[in-house]
Amino acid sequence: MLQLEQELRRFFGFSAFRPGQKEIIADVLNGHDVLAVLPTGTGKSVCYQLPGVLMKKPVLIVSPLLSLMEDQTEQLKRMGFKRSVAFNSFLSMEEKKEEIQKLPDSQFIFVSPEMLQSRQLVEMLKQVNIGLFAVDEAHCISQWGHEFRPHYLGLAEIRKELGNPPCLALTATAGKKVREDIIKYLGLARVKLHIGSMNRKNIALVTEYASSQEEKQKRLQNLVTSLKGPGIVYTSTRNMAEAACLLAKDAGVARTAFYHGGMEHQDRMLIQKQFLLGQLDLICCTNAFGMGINKSDVRYVIHYQLPSSIEAYVQEIGRAGRDGEPALAVLLYHPQDEDIPYHFIEAELPDASLLPVLLGGDGTKQSMLERVHQGMFTENAARFLEYYINREPLLMMDTQNKKIFLDKLSRKIVKRKKDKHEQLRKLLTWVRREDCKRASLIKLFDESGDPQHHDCCSSCQISLTAYYGRANTVNATVGDWREELKTMFSIERGSGSESKKRAALNS
Repeated sequence: MLQLEQELRRFFGFSAFRPGQKEIIADVLNGHDVLAVLPTGTGKSVCYQLPGVLMKKPVLIVSPLLSLMEDQTEQLKRMGFKRSVAFNSFLSMEEKKEEIQKLPDSQFIFVSPEMLQSRQLVEMLKQVNIGLFAVDEAHCISQWGHEFRPHYLGLAEIRKELGNPPCLALTATAGKKVREDIIKYLGLARVKLHIGSMNRKNIALVTEYASSQEEKQKRLQNLVTSLKGPGIVYTSTRNMAEAACLLAKDAGVARTAFYHGGMEHQDRMLIQKQFLLGQLDLICCTNAFGMGINKSDVRYVIHYQLPSSIEAYVQEIGRAGRDGEPALAVLLYHPQDEDIPYHFIEAELPDASLLPVLLGGDGTKQSMLERVHQGMFTENAARFLEYYINREPLLMMDTQNKKIFLDKLSRKIVKRKKDKHEQLRKLLTWVRREDCKRASLIKLFDESGDPQHHDCCSSCQISLTAYYGRANTVNATVGDWREELKTMFSIERGSGSESKKRAALNS
């Protein structure tokens, strides 16, 4: 019988498992499907890494973000697991061919859901006898899968093609609805559940009301110049991420940068590396940043605008205090902020009333796909429609069946929008509540726990001065840092003038 502690020490150098790890690994090695919800910073990666070593079969890890995938691959190689490869859309055709050739000898294989649509890649994966199908950041199935990343919903089919290896779904936060989505869309059978608490006791929870956008701007500047860092400021839009960065710099936080999905890959990677290496004190970003980032000393997270759901909020504040030391989460709220998430809900999914226009043209599936991309739908909405049109066998039949399909699709859209509105309603109700923030948050995740008598939340009279103490940066390095950004990061290329960024603050 395997002595898991000995194997952990032998391969990874750890003397003991963290809470939950051993039980998860044992279930995986016994061939069970497993859903594991473990707080950020508690070593979720070991839960697929150790089984991958002990089973002596390749592990396929579905990972949501390119930066996360590359970071995980680099970490494994530094630990001595050189047979680790990553497939993503940024690889050239030649690079993809080279990586595919490595598959028969690979130990850890990272891939995005979109790359698993490549028939060549899937056919090669079928030949290497995958021992474990791991889905990292599995909450993305529910949070992004329905509209933003619909290929998440087809992972169960890919897994079946690969011989139905045991599946390990890993995430830091998942309420009941998210867990149900993960189990459903991954096709988990007789799943073993390991659900840790979402309550991060070392993170103080603060919500603050601003009577105007100008007041909120000044409060952000006050916080980033007072709080001990490093820190992260989350915004809802790319423009606001850049504008918040400018606010911080105007207030004197020179070692600040912005990060969002509209930037070039190499620019995002540079910013991420600088933050990890302590060359930046503050990142102003959208939710494209932070997932899986292995930085333990983030001292605060500020939500300058509302996240999309209570699950997203908990995920994002979980990037602070991974070292177990005191950390702070501040959400700045102005009623006008509510317009943005409502707008995103409408923009991410198609307008159901426009679906009949897809029946125009010659009535073929190809004609429907062409009409999807004629400008009536947003990029995300078009991606959603394309996914379901391509998967619908009825579209090979007559017009009546096409109408049945569109009616079914319309109901799906209406239900999904209703679900997202409900998620936003829960978040807003929590933000506006005046009772203990932690107790009400725990209740939303169907948990129970003892009251926290210190460093709890803004409703429990917490003092932020305990979190003050921003370290002074050496001015001599600021010029070098800015020049590096201008050269390597190309801030001025395509990100707009400072006047445009300032205008975004008041939009």
